[in-house]
Amino acid sequence: MSSEHDATAPAGESGPGGPSPTGFRPGDVIADKFRVERVLGVGGMGVVLAVTHLSLGEPYAIKYLTGHAAMDPAAIARFLAEARAAVRIKSEHVVRVSDVGQLPNGSPYILMEQLQGCDLGEVLADHGPMPVATAVDYVLQACVGIAEAHALGVVHRDLKPSNLFLTQRLDGAPLVKVLDFGIAKAVDDPSQSAVKTATDAVFGSPAYMSPEQIRSARSVDTRTDIWSLGVILHELLAGELPFKAETVGGLLAAVAADPADDVRKRRPDVPAALAEVLHTCLQKDRTKRYATIAELATALSDFRSPESVASVGRIQRLSKPAGALQHLSGYSRDRMAVASTGRAWATTTQEERSAAAAPATSRGGVRVWAILGAVAGVALLVGAALGLRTRARHLEAAANQEVRAAATNAGALPSAAAPLPSSVPAPTEPAPAPTTLASTTKSQPDRKAPGVAPATRTNAKPTPSPARPAAPSAPTAPTGATVDPTADSH
Repeated sequence: MSSEHDATAPAGESGPGGPSPTGFRPGDVIADKFRVERVLGVGGMGVVLAVTHLSLGEPYAIKYLTGHAAMDPAAIARFLAEARAAVRIKSEHVVRVSDVGQLPNGSPYILMEQLQGCDLGEVLADHGPMPVATAVDYVLQACVGIAEAHALGVVHRDLKPSNLFLTQRLDGAPLVKVLDFGIAKAVDDPSQSAVKTATDAVFGSPAYMSPEQIRSARSVDTRTDIWSLGVILHELLAGELPFKAETVGGLLAAVAADPADDVRKRRPDVPAALAEVLHTCLQKDRTKRYATIAELATALSDFRSPESVASVGRIQRLSKPAGALQHLSGYSRDRMAVASTGRAWATTTQEERSAAAAPATSRGGVRVWAILGAVAGVALLVGAALGLRTRARHLEAAANQEVRAAATNAGALPSAAAPLPSSVPAPTEPAPAPTTLASTTKSQPDRKAPGVAPATRTNAKPTPSPARPAAPSAPTAPTGATVDPTADSH
């Protein structure tokens, strides 16, 4: 999908006015909404077109099957299944797939972003071997997209320099995008040699295929992509493949049985440790290769540029066990399960973590209820103490009121109308407000003889109060008190 493939008359086209092997010419409209601009690539099983969305004005690329592949139900099913897998991958290092549809002739198509730039195969052909840090950076960027695909259970199976597209970010920084997840077998790069073109229709790209993929494409796993990345990095550094032969059969035999060439024979400046990384990637026994993309990225991190630090971090995060990528809502519960069982995070299943979390949750509930019970008990004690204090105040006030009433009824307090001599001075100990009590006595009628005026009782001798001794002589009459002239005097 290189923008360099701008020819509107690819190989095999008869020129202006002639029949087009793609079935479409520039200016044709596809699916009533895409205008064809040019042909980006033609292969034995498919075509890639540059198109423009009529309503949005956005550039896109359309890839669709042609020939017998467009009529093969198995090829169509595989094409659409792989397109759906590519849609799931959201990494910026993977070409973005926007839609899947069907042409009027029944052929399925995939709508994807149109990229500006060129693939690494063209960069290698134009500029030769790359500096060590540059080659490692490009491979690490590709590893980010592959790591996300592996996390989703997708194996590319056809990694090669022509499927790693070099474009730019908005700030001008280089950006590598992985193309054709499992679809590269359907659309070939016209710049490849006749030998590669002939073998691609059957095998894919045997120069980049692992020994197990040559034997059986169905038995491969993620380690076949690690082999392909090793071949790519060797080629970017040395400018040639690690396995060479004159025929397709010889190439397959070399991949299956011969040791890979040492990259330092062509590039002595390549560090020995990096050559060892390539040797590990190209182990014919896949159990001896790096097990994950994260392991490969870690091994390459010593040879990258500072700009690739983020790439290594992303790869390592993507390669974490699925059990560690839980939703945030379940994070605390899972941590409780690990703490209570003492098991390692990566070795416990969700059921085990849930079962382990139950005892911790129960203990937490008991603690909460105990705290609530203690708080309630303290509140009850405080309430009881306040209630007792209030009741005691009420009882004290009632007792004082009864004492005053009893003293008044018994005549313990002197009447305001009684004649009081004024020769004796007032006692040194202050009396409890005699004026107020006298006024209160005057205002209160006699409870034992209702209706009788207080003056009729002035001849009664008051009984001294038990609380205080009687004075030798009565104090001077309060100011404002009147003496009844009709009272008897003795």
